[in-house]
Amino acid sequence: MQRWSEWTEITDENLEKVPKKKGVYQLRTNLPIKRLKGETDILYIGCGDFYDRLSCFEELEDVKKDDIWLHDVRPRLRNYIKNFPDAKVEFRFIITDKYEEYEGDLLDEFEKKHLELPPFNRIK
Repeated sequence: MQRWSEWTEITDENLEKVPKKKGVYQLRTNLPIKRLKGETDILYIGCGDFYDRLSCFEELEDVKKDDIWLHDVRPRLRNYIKNFPDAKVEFRFIITDKYEEYEGDLLDEFEKKHLELPPFNRIK
């Protein structure tokens, strides 16, 4: 498994640098978010092809009906940015063949620490 990338602001230019490979990714904000236990800056933990999911951040046409990211997470992310203008959202990723397993481990770890999932995750 490779190392995590550096945290990078979500911009079209930065997304062009993301490898078109599957892995695990995280989104974080500069504003602390209260959880049932403690605070976090992590908004979302996901897996798959990160470039495909975020490269069309502003477009909602041609959306697959079963894609949770496009119908649920991306609109909530845009709404978050709209409602919190001081928020800066960054991403990081790690390329791994065992991306589903690694995502599950990260979600389990987060849930143990905060007694709930990250705010933009609804299911494991």
